[in-house]
Amino acid sequence: MDLAPYEPYPSLAVVVAVGLLIGLERERRPREEGRQAYHAAGARTFPLIAILGALAGLLLPAAGLWLAVVGLVCVIVFGALAYRQEARIEPEAGLTTEFAMAVTYLLGVLGG
Repeated sequence: MDLAPYEPYPSLAVVVAVGLLIGLERERRPREEGRQAYHAAGARTFPLIAILGALAGLLLPAAGLWLAVVGLVCVIVFGALAYRQEARIEPEAGLTTEFAMAVTYLLGVLGG
């Protein structure tokens, strides 16, 4: 039985990679459709959201479930503000990016 301490670095690398892939896809989508769109979040924001979730997941045993819930609420508030800004610029704005933010955070919590 190996009693070595848990090393979170591989998990953090996977979480950052997943966040980066989601961010790149969200940036690529409007260009693929031939339109210039406002990006509420992209290749820089999604990895940060994933890292925030991973840190909440790593601290979950010590801080309790409330830390993960507070982080999720912060991501939802940021998503709502981003949606409001995006809806001003583009009337046909959807909620896919905002839901992707919440999912990325939760994936980060699971990865942490």
